[in-house]
Amino acid sequence: MELFNFGEKNVFYWAGDNKDNFNCKNLQSIDFTNEKNELEHELDKARLLLQQQDKEIAYLKEIISLIKKENVVSV
Repeated sequence: MELFNFGEKNVFYWAGDNKDNFNCKNLQSIDFTNEKNELEHELDKARLLLQQQDKEIAYLKEIISLIKKENVVSV
């Protein structure tokens, strides 16, 4: 553990192939802020889409209800 200096923010990437070529990278220095911001933006977009869909569903249910009332009255 001391060899790799593990900490809460350390991420190690190990890669190898069948030719005994191995690669180890300490990803601690990589800044994930940009990727995090992009993912948060995508999540916000998805939430807005869900809100819009909920509004459309409520609107369509209201239309169905009105159509049913018209059919009952005209019968």
